Amino acid sequence: MRHRIIFRLISLLLFTTAPAIQSQEAAPFPYPDIPDSLEQGERLPYMLSRFWENYAFDDSSAYNRTVGEQGFVDFVQLMRAADEKTACMAATVFADSVACDSRQLTFFETLMERYLSDRDSPVWNDRVYSILLNALPPSPQRRFLLRQLSGNHVGMMVSDCWFQDGQGQGKYLHECITSVTLIVFYDPSCDRCNDMLPQIKSAFPASSPVQVIYIDIFSNPDVSNHFFLPTLPALYLVNGERKVVVRDGTLDEIMESADAIITQNRTN
Repeated sequence: MRHRIIFRLISLLLFTTAPAIQSQEAAPFPYPDIPDSLEQGERLPYMLSRFWENYAFDDSSAYNRTVGEQGFVDFVQLMRAADEKTACMAATVFADSVACDSRQLTFFETLMERYLSDRDSPVWNDRVYSILLNALPPSPQRRFLLRQLSGNHVGMMVSDCWFQDGQGQGKYLHECITSVTLIVFYDPSCDRCNDMLPQIKSAFPASSPVQVIYIDIFSNPDVSNHFFLPTLPALYLVNGERKVVVRDGTLDEIMESADAIITQNRTN
């Protein structure tokens, strides 16, 4: 139900001049009204700039936090649809409100981590996460997260890091990348990793033109200083120029992109 409601909210904002949700069908989050007079391009910035104006940030009750959580997910959905300038403006307005109370700041920062850093979240989005972190008061932890989030995006040179392979040999990642490469970050104690590793090995056997590098982050904790790894396993596809092609993708995404690169290389 929530996804249908927020989809209708975005549709109302972008494609009609009708007011935003007037009823409480989704949940009792106090959405602001949008004037009928606003043009299509004005509606999303208006909504984002006033999204939190009716929410009681000074109420730390469990009920109000439930309302706030629903609002936060809808807010993130709208930020994803906004351009950079509008998203940054919305984040600043939100941060000014939430930073006034340490309890609320902790609560919403927990929501940010839960919904924006988890690959399985329906609103997972590194861009929005970075924008929100930048808007909050600086702290060592936020600066560390921002450094992690800023690297290894598609088209960027993959970060170089030192690690020990399965035979205990120390290597630098860049030295190992000589062709299309799948980098698999995993933890041997992770059930999900143990379920997926056989699938990865089946998809990319030793005879595959895609080389696979497995990096155990438990044995190589420094790797987390270079890569943002909130969920494992994390799969990065890198081309022969050491540039990221797929960042923290699914196995299907990796296979599709790897096939495309190999096909292109053969035709060149």
